[in-house]
Amino acid sequence: RCQYRLCQLIEAIASFDELQASYPTSQYVDNSLDYEARAAADLGDCTAAHAALTVLQTDFPGSPSIATAEAYVLPICP
Repeated sequence: RCQYRLCQLIEAIASFDELQASYPTSQYVDNSLDYEARAAADLGDCTAAHAALTVLQTDFPGSPSIATAEAYVLPICP
């Protein structure tokens, strides 16, 4: 059994993955990658955090979500 916050983060990542897979052209994909990277960083999964950040940077180079994701993730997962 996991702690409440931990469960929320794990469920959130699954929801972000589902949105990205089900609606790849959605206007919310870049935001979901931002939040997925943050949630992974909060879980201490720097590999997953960097993977989401890389997809965000590569697939959405003009997105303002890049700056917010980098500002949150990089101090936790340098």
